[in-house]
Amino acid sequence: MVVYIQKRSLTDQEKIEICKGYESGQTSTALGLKYDRSSVAILMLLRRRNVPIRSKAGAEARRRFKDGEPITCMDCGVLLTEDNWRTCDRIHHRKYYICVSCVRKKSSIYWAKHKERKRENSRNASRKQGIKPMSENKTCTMYLGVHVAERVLSKVFKNVDRMPHNHPGYDFICNKGMKIDVKSGCKQLRKPRSYVWTFDIKHNTIADYFLCIAFDNREDLNPLHIWLLPGDKFNDKKGIEISKTLMHKWDEYRPPIDKVITCCGAIKYHAT
Repeated sequence: MVVYIQKRSLTDQEKIEICKGYESGQTSTALGLKYDRSSVAILMLLRRRNVPIRSKAGAEARRRFKDGEPITCMDCGVLLTEDNWRTCDRIHHRKYYICVSCVRKKSSIYWAKHKERKRENSRNASRKQGIKPMSENKTCTMYLGVHVAERVLSKVFKNVDRMPHNHPGYDFICNKGMKIDVKSGCKQLRKPRSYVWTFDIKHNTIADYFLCIAFDNREDLNPLHIWLLPGDKFNDKKGIEISKTLMHKWDEYRPPIDKVITCCGAIKYHAT
């Protein structure tokens, strides 16, 4: 079901400010961005208030530019040239007298107010190009570490506080206030009949613990082992390597793996 959110009505004071702003030289586009309205809605308001609508300045700007007359940005006043005036604006006169910097600034303001719409547009564009979201794309380099391994952590600790993606230093804070950095890896054949798991620590001195999860492969995602390594013992290393033959040396860092197996089974069930 699609839910439409009706925008609030403009107050009388805002309508007066729009009329005064337009009469002082501001464009309907700029006013629309300021008051979260389309330029068409702004122009309709101006007509209802009997405010004279300026003729489109694009054609005049194009003619003046071809004749070599100086043209300045209507927002910041900088001299417009071929370098700072977008070709589409200069030829098709869409934004009239606006430099590239001001166009980007207006765009940033608009998308800052419409973050969900920006994310939706990005998702739709990616899907049209055949790009799957990370949670569905097992070939993505972040799939194992972010979508799978970080979800596993909630089964090892209770009441975890999850950090945003790419958070520096750690991925979760457990209920005891410890910062946990999640690491994951699939087994690799190093020597004949010898498998190893590698985990990148990258000299991370922020995390209190490193939760290292060893999977069999990216297709099946069966968790085979799990280790909880204290940061003060391993944060001076670039990475660690755990081999199958020397795995008994890491037994003191092993938490129970039963809940991890159940969690990964649920992830695979929902993915099918």
